[in-house]
Amino acid sequence: MKPHNVALLLVLGLLAFLPAWRLSAQDNVTIPKSRLEELERKEKELERLKGNPGKTNDTNAQLKRENEKAAARPPVAPTAALITTNVVPPAPARSDTELERLKSELTKTKDENSRLKQENEKAAARLQVAPAAQVATHMSPPMASLAPLKPEDVVEAMDLANYYHADAAAADQRYRKQKFTVRGEIVAFEKPPFLTNYRILLKTPDRAVKVICELNPPENAKAVFTVNHGEQLVALAGEQRVPMLKVGDTVQVAGGCKGANGSDGNF
Repeated sequence: MKPHNVALLLVLGLLAFLPAWRLSAQDNVTIPKSRLEELERKEKELERLKGNPGKTNDTNAQLKRENEKAAARPPVAPTAALITTNVVPPAPARSDTELERLKSELTKTKDENSRLKQENEKAAARLQVAPAAQVATHMSPPMASLAPLKPEDVVEAMDLANYYHADAAAADQRYRKQKFTVRGEIVAFEKPPFLTNYRILLKTPDRAVKVICELNPPENAKAVFTVNHGEQLVALAGEQRVPMLKVGDTVQVAGGCKGANGSDGNF
């Protein structure tokens, strides 16, 4: 082998090894730590995406099917939704037990109201105060307009009391010592002690004016007296009590008028 050829081979050998040496030098290049961490993170993300391709495909397929179903359903009119929201649900039917309970409570309420009403009426009656003197209204014709008095005339006790109350002197001129019949409603009896006579008081418009009829007992009566707290007059005939008159009866008494005695009209 010639010397210059050997030298050429050595140079070629050195040239052949030069790229390898440069590549080895590039692998040992120093990079920042943050850059290295970023590269590692991206490498892991890439591996994760490559490792789950089936899951991604399944999710895409499910979304596609849901979109197809939604597109296949008919559109809902907005007015239908409005009508539905305005519908009031019917009230639930009451059971028989509930109805019976309500009926029982209603009956109890009515009974309680009736009882309270009766109690209120009783309380109002207890609180009601009777007037001290009830005046019976009675309009009598003017005495001057009357015809002359005759024995067969019947004079109402109410009129006689009005005339004596209005003008006792004028009433005496017309009625005193005259015989006629007086008629009226009995309001009370009087039985003077130790006397056989009894008295009947007739109703008048004014309680201050009294029409008193003094009577003798019946011929076959031993005595005359009042019973039932003065509400009834009875005669004793033999051993038997005979009812004669009672308060509220209307009677006619014929006789002569004795005229006014104070505020009383004796007959």
